[in-house]
Amino acid sequence: MNFLRAIGKLKYFWLFLIFGLILFTYPMFLSGFDKLAGDYGDSRLVVYILEHYFYWFQNIEPHTQLWDIPIFHPLENTLAYSDVFLGVAILYIPLRFLIQDPFLVTQIIYIISCAINFLAFYLILKKVIKFKDLASACGAFVFAFSLTRSVQVNHLQLMLQFFSIFALYFMFKVNLENSKFTNYKYYIITGTLLSLQFWTAIYFGYFTFLGLFLACIICLCFKNSREFLITYFKNFYREIACGFVVFFILTLPLLIHYHMVGSSFNENEILALVAEIKDWICNFSYIDSPLLKTLRPENYDRILGCGILTTVLAFIGISRLKKYRWQILLFIALVVACFSIKYIYLFLTHIFIGLGALRMSSRIVFIVLPLIALGFGYLIETWKWNKFVLIGVILLFLAEQIPMNARFDLSKTEHYKRVSEYQIPNRCDSFYLYYQNKTDGKFNTDYELDAMWLGLLQGKRTYNGYSGFMPEVFVLKGLAPQCLLIAK
Repeated sequence: MNFLRAIGKLKYFWLFLIFGLILFTYPMFLSGFDKLAGDYGDSRLVVYILEHYFYWFQNIEPHTQLWDIPIFHPLENTLAYSDVFLGVAILYIPLRFLIQDPFLVTQIIYIISCAINFLAFYLILKKVIKFKDLASACGAFVFAFSLTRSVQVNHLQLMLQFFSIFALYFMFKVNLENSKFTNYKYYIITGTLLSLQFWTAIYFGYFTFLGLFLACIICLCFKNSREFLITYFKNFYREIACGFVVFFILTLPLLIHYHMVGSSFNENEILALVAEIKDWICNFSYIDSPLLKTLRPENYDRILGCGILTTVLAFIGISRLKKYRWQILLFIALVVACFSIKYIYLFLTHIFIGLGALRMSSRIVFIVLPLIALGFGYLIETWKWNKFVLIGVILLFLAEQIPMNARFDLSKTEHYKRVSEYQIPNRCDSFYLYYQNKTDGKFNTDYELDAMWLGLLQGKRTYNGYSGFMPEVFVLKGLAPQCLLIAK
């Protein structure tokens, strides 16, 4: 009875979590776990890198060097060409020893990550801000299962934003009522979690620090928040310094390697990559589609919106905050400016190591998504209108989050069919898959991933490769003719 009573107190937590998981995974289950989130490009890249960790952990050739993924042969430090995924790998490796299918392990981690995102933000709203169950569940749903995140389901590293959220949770748990040991412990955990966010997706780590920096600057401009902030730093500056030292020590190896990659942007083309104002309202909801059809960009990765109704209600909620509403609105405006104005964005990519890995504007919205979720949750928490109207609004909000495109295009069956067509001769330590005969001489991500997986499964290095940073020149010197495979 006590267990059922506890479940009843959190009924909205479970209802919204289950609905969100269904929304984000139903193609996977309906296909008998043959379908995976994403396409044949980035999604297979994620699993390839995770397999590299698994092989490296066992010291299996040619994966014996952590930073040297056997792609782009003979280049080195190729792991630093993309997100490093260490936060995913620490979940992946133990499961991979139990499950032979690498794609199934990735599917399990995808489900777990979605659930933990929801849990992390629910805890922030429930335990820190003290919302009730319904408001906490609504806000957590916006954060974990909104259209904004469903656009990015093919980038597993973007499902692991919970590292930053849990870091904030432990920062909020620091207070004068705790012992010194407890507060130091919380900041050590915070530093470790923030480092893991960098190691998982380096620009997500920068997003967190940029957000904290802007928040501190803005808070200093307002009397009520300035007094709180100054008092907090006075009381806990030693603990904060300890957490930063832990973070710096853990993150330094990553920053050293990423320094070799730098930005891959052409300054003359930067406007095509950064956010345009209309992208902040675009989405691919069935409900909003008739209104936004003419505004929607061809590239889904540039869509930033989480729904017109949801956004409007979220900003109404922010405007009703008794404290900090102007700070939050100013914060959102500054974030939009930082990533919508060409020269500010170029400045950021030049001073932050590896921020050049941020190639798609849609990822920027994850800085403000927690505030959108907070605003929506606050509106539900303080709702004074008719309860039946509230139920209607919530149902409409949930319906708005159902996407037109579930983005589950990758099939395990089709993947193995693609790579099983080739056999690399045993005498070849490395090879190159020539596919331009199929693509009119153009670069093609899918074929590059075919070659990478072919090398992975047969233990060979490949001159092919695909990552966040692409080398300008493919060096083919010394490649023996018998190691040249022709795409079928």
